[in-house]
Amino acid sequence: MTGPEITVGGGAPGAPAASNAGNGHVGESLLDSLREAAKAQAADHFEDFPVGGEFKKQLWIRYRPMDEGPMNRFIARRSAIKDNPELTKEFPITELNMDLMAQSCVCVLGADPNGENREELRDQYGVVRLEHRLLELLNMVPPDLQEGQATSHEVIMMLFGRNAMAVVDHGDDVVKWMQDPTVKPSVGNS
Repeated sequence: MTGPEITVGGGAPGAPAASNAGNGHVGESLLDSLREAAKAQAADHFEDFPVGGEFKKQLWIRYRPMDEGPMNRFIARRSAIKDNPELTKEFPITELNMDLMAQSCVCVLGADPNGENREELRDQYGVVRLEHRLLELLNMVPPDLQEGQATSHEVIMMLFGRNAMAVVDHGDDVVKWMQDPTVKPSVGNS
């Protein structure tokens, strides 16, 4: 005895192959609008968030939504903490936010005092992210790290003035934006 045949994904059985031609059932203006939305949906989304603190509006971090694997791990850890607050010992909230920030960072940008005219920070190796090279570029390498390399978590903590609350607030803003990257974020209102 065999079970029912199940088709997952794809079109209806017998449907013609995909085409860009109209199907005659949807008004062209509606179809054109949906096609424009589909094009925008498929585009890469990026957003810049200010670091704040002493940097005010002069240092920004550009993010992109995380890929499926890293986002699944982030969501699983965050859900576990919400379900069982005791897990904050195993998955500290600040570290969770720093992981999100480091994994979704595209680049770090400098700007004028008004936050305008942003430029990607670069060194001889290319675009700089939340990494040791950023500390070197900003002359922020502490004396005890002169011989070693700072981790992304150490870099983030230094950028945010070792203020864990600012890190969590920034990370929460990034998470809210990632839920719908088409909406301009309201930064600082986490």
